[in-house]
Amino acid sequence: MSIQKSWWTVAPLSVLCIFLSCFPIHAQETLPPRPDYVNALWIAQSDGILKLATVDATVLLEIPEARNMRTLAVDEHRGVLWAYGQARADRWR
Repeated sequence: MSIQKSWWTVAPLSVLCIFLSCFPIHAQETLPPRPDYVNALWIAQSDGILKLATVDATVLLEIPEARNMRTLAVDEHRGVLWAYGQARADRWR
């Protein structure tokens, strides 16, 4: 009886493995980083967010409506800035 139980376990798994092996596996292509997001320093302040050029420290962008943000995350591949503060997350493109 244990041989019969193991057969009912092995047979469906074998069929599933054969079925899944028919699908090719491809790695997702990585997007190139956007150059306007790479060479910049993002600063979260109490009165907004600043984007500074790393070459000469000029202000490239100001987001004054983003007040009291505590954490920033830059997705340079998609061109999105994420900011978290006051129990909410916002994003800018």
